[in-house]
Amino acid sequence: MNPLSEHLHTGTVGELLIQLRLLQYHVQAAPPLKDTGNDLIAIRGSVFKAIQVKTTTGEQVRFEAPDRLFHLLGPVRLEGEGDELHLAARGESPR
Repeated sequence: MNPLSEHLHTGTVGELLIQLRLLQYHVQAAPPLKDTGNDLIAIRGSVFKAIQVKTTTGEQVRFEAPDRLFHLLGPVRLEGEGDELHLAARGESPR
């Protein structure tokens, strides 16, 4: 089948990690049907928020898009060797 580019792979992992983190706080999140610049739409109770997720494997998450409209920015920094991911809550060290 068609391969997933490294860029899309990294971005998709970041979006899924944000979805999981939101679920911990009883927030439902899903990608919209069409990509219009919002990666996820989050719902809790009667509140809806548009989320932009930026994922990096480098030291800092960079975001430069002043024309993008969204409510929340979800920065994700991935650590790991090759395809292995180490997940840690903010402030914790991965094993």
